[in-house]
Amino acid sequence: MLADGAIRSGKTISMILSFLEWSLSTFHDKDFIIAGVTGGALRRNVLEPMIRILETYGISHELKRTESKLIIGSNTYHLFGADKDNAQDKLQGMTAAGAAEIPATKLFGRSPQGFNTNGESDLKNYAEMISGLQERMLRPALEKLLPVMAVSCWGFRPDDLDIVFEPIISPTPKERAELIDRLSGSVIEAWTAGLITREEAVEELKARGAELGVWSKLRDQESEA
Repeated sequence: MLADGAIRSGKTISMILSFLEWSLSTFHDKDFIIAGVTGGALRRNVLEPMIRILETYGISHELKRTESKLIIGSNTYHLFGADKDNAQDKLQGMTAAGAAEIPATKLFGRSPQGFNTNGESDLKNYAEMISGLQERMLRPALEKLLPVMAVSCWGFRPDDLDIVFEPIISPTPKERAELIDRLSGSVIEAWTAGLITREEAVEELKARGAELGVWSKLRDQESEA
């Protein structure tokens, strides 16, 4: 979640209150991570105002500075400054990556461990998760919003208004070549067999190639030559 607004508009207080309300009312005896770019930034921008809020509302809490943790009710909030070289070691074994649905290799920038020697399966699962969220949550919202924005900006809705999400993981040159061959092969076979006309083949190739950035300059007259 991102908060956008002017300086001193109450973003920090609103986000801290929302986080405390959510974590304390939903979870009990659980571990959370509160992270900052540096330990000092975390203390100034998050920890100090959070403690003032807890004191104002009379919420029981205990700050254990030597252990870098804040206990609120039955929950424990681990304080994480990303500028410390051993920061990830302190969090090793925690399930924060699973809760965020981000692979630990990507979240903490560490090397793959165990049977996952190259991290490819983690990244693939992560890409599939993001792609699923884009289709389930982002696309329906954009399909309602973009036509309204188009009419507001231009006075009409373009017929070719479409939503294309950039790939989460870029394919290697070999994978790209194989994908292009697979996408175009069936079209060429259908044209060779006389099942579709040259014009239909060109249109189909351009439609399939749009996702990969190929065949966009293919023209009907070139296929006739």
